[in-house]
Amino acid sequence: MSVASSTDATTASLAGVPPLRDVADLDRVADRLADQLVAASEGIDAVGLVVALPDSPLRCRVATDPLVRDLLRLERSTGEGPCADTLRSGRPLYAERGLLASWPTYDAAASARGVRVQACAPLLAGPDAHGVLTAYGLRHGDLDARSRRLVHDLAQALGARVAEMVAREQDRVAAAAASAPAAATGHRLLDRAVGIVQERYGSSAERAVELLEASATRQHVDLEVVARHVVEQAERWGGHVPRPRSR
Repeated sequence: MSVASSTDATTASLAGVPPLRDVADLDRVADRLADQLVAASEGIDAVGLVVALPDSPLRCRVATDPLVRDLLRLERSTGEGPCADTLRSGRPLYAERGLLASWPTYDAAASARGVRVQACAPLLAGPDAHGVLTAYGLRHGDLDARSRRLVHDLAQALGARVAEMVAREQDRVAAAAASAPAAATGHRLLDRAVGIVQERYGSSAERAVELLEASATRQHVDLEVVARHVVEQAERWGGHVPRPRSR
């Protein structure tokens, strides 16, 4: 296999991010892909991923080396560093030793841990950045074009999947909020119907529910339909369900 073909195969493997069901799934998938990224590039020695989800603070989801978590924690506390700048700008950033000096506090900490180069790529969804994927080089003073491409492609694929996951969660929350009033109304209606049946037959609440369910089954309708009928009938008769007329 040629070098170009090998690069394409590696890129396809890393960029083939499966759909993410939830945050736990994101952590599992991203952790696996980060390890693959380190293994696939000679110049990348560590990988970190920070993600900001709705109603949740920016959080480090992946750190293949302890130094990654330390440096990301420093960036979050000071608000300065390559990852912080990438998240704000939504643009990729490549920082060698000279450029790391743009953030003195960060540069000192990174230098003490042997970091010589970083490549940061935003997880974009439209104009918004959901997070940043960062590759750290410790042994070499730069990252080749292939390594940078791998970081960019993986960040792009992760960004799309995170955006899908966020959209699904927002839809779920919206649907739950919309259905809550209807569900509450249905529960109140059933409670009233149960109380009416209890008064009518002198039964327990459990027996009243059984009677209502049996009626719904016989009529092939939802329990709420029967409950509404019982309540409406009771209201027409001054709050009491009329006794069946004797034949």
